[in-house]
Amino acid sequence: MALVNDIHPTARQILEVATVAFAANGYDATSIGQIADSVGVVDAAIYRHFESKRQLLHEVIRRFYEPLIASAGEGVAAIDSPRAKVRFLVKRHLRAMVEDRLLFRLVIGEARSLDDYYSSAVADLSRTYTALLVNAVSEGVASGEFRDDVDPIVVRDLVYGGIEHLGWATLTGDAVLDTDATTDQLMMVLLSGIEAPSDNIDTSLDRFESLVERMEAQR
Repeated sequence: MALVNDIHPTARQILEVATVAFAANGYDATSIGQIADSVGVVDAAIYRHFESKRQLLHEVIRRFYEPLIASAGEGVAAIDSPRAKVRFLVKRHLRAMVEDRLLFRLVIGEARSLDDYYSSAVADLSRTYTALLVNAVSEGVASGEFRDDVDPIVVRDLVYGGIEHLGWATLTGDAVLDTDATTDQLMMVLLSGIEAPSDNIDTSLDRFESLVERMEAQR
C-alpha cells in the first residue's frame, strides 16, 4: 500500500484500515464507527485526525497518487523518445494496478461516483498524473514521431480507459494481469493508430485492422 510515514501513527492506522474497508465494503457501506472499532479507538478519535469520512477517503487516495505521480514523473524525465515515454507510462500504470489493487478499485469503483469528485483535489491529482501521457503524446506530435492529427486527450482516454477495462477482472477477482504482455498488446494497437505513417494509408489501415483482430482473438 502506497502510504507514507510522515503522519501520526494513529492517523496512519486509520488510513490503512479505511483503505481496506472502503475498497472491500464500499464507501457508503463503511461507517466511521466500523473504522474506529477496527482501529480500537472511539469515533471522536477519527475526527481528531480527519474532519469527515469524505476527507478520510480523499486522504487515502491522495497518499496513493502522490508517490505514483513522483515515480512516473521521474521515469518520464529520464526518457528522450516520446514513443518510449508512452510505453513507460502504460507499463507503469499497469504495474500500479497490480501492486495497489485495493486502492485502484477504490478510485475506480467508489471515488469517481461521488458527486464532488470532479471538483476535488483527488481529481486534480488524477489530471496531474494523466497529463504526463498527454505531454508525451504532444511531444511526439510536435517532433513528427506521431501523426499531426492525433489528439493527445483522446489518446489519454483510450489508454487509461482501456487499461481499466482490461484490468477490471484483476481488480475485482483473482485474475492475474501480465503487465509485460498487456503493455506489448496495447502499444501494438496504439502505435498503429498514432505513429506517423511510413507507407500509404491503405496499408496502414490494413495493418491496424489486422492487429485489432489479433488482440480480439487473444482475449
